[in-house]
Amino acid sequence: MDGRPDGPVQHRIGRLASLMAAFFAVVALRLAWLQILERPFLLERSRRQQYAREEVPGVRGTITDRYGRVLAESVATESVFCSPSLVKPGRRAALAATLARTLGLDAAALRRRLVRGRPFWVVRRARVQAVQALEAGRFPSLSFQAETRRVYPQGDLACHVLGYCDVDGRGLDGVELSYQRVLGGRSGEREVLRDAAGRRVAGQQVWLRRPVDGSLLKVGAVQMTL
Repeated sequence: MDGRPDGPVQHRIGRLASLMAAFFAVVALRLAWLQILERPFLLERSRRQQYAREEVPGVRGTITDRYGRVLAESVATESVFCSPSLVKPGRRAALAATLARTLGLDAAALRRRLVRGRPFWVVRRARVQAVQALEAGRFPSLSFQAETRRVYPQGDLACHVLGYCDVDGRGLDGVELSYQRVLGGRSGEREVLRDAAGRRVAGQQVWLRRPVDGSLLKVGAVQMTL
């Protein structure tokens, strides 16, 4: 005997080696396919997972009387959104207490919403100063969106003429509704980079379409009602 495998054994070894060679060839071809042909698609999909598109409304135009006195204007605010899935069960009460204390909300109601687990707006159009304290705390479950809020410096005077806006800044009555096309401007769109926790990375954004602010509107008839 010369120590070599007999015929059937040698045949099986050869067949196994061929199968292994074919397997590695398929793997190599697949890697080449991913690297060369599908690379642009994979890069684009990865980018979309890191970037999120946001609609950015233009600032609604100011309404003044013929003397330049401001009757309606939009002021900067911040809205806070919460993703309860990112809050550990043991931290729910503490987060609810922090939100309630900072924003003047009900802690018990916030705890119930955190337990339900569904994403929700904590507050819409809050004072920027109040929200800045939350942003500094770097809570993974919270995200923030800059918005504006419509205010009427003259109070209830001529409110029946000026009308009012909904929570998204669209005119619903009076001058606000009649001149929606003039005051409303046009929304823009941007892509913002988010980290693994879904938080926006400051300064990392790409404008796809910049917003256009609404126009100044001067009304003369309102002056007579003041």
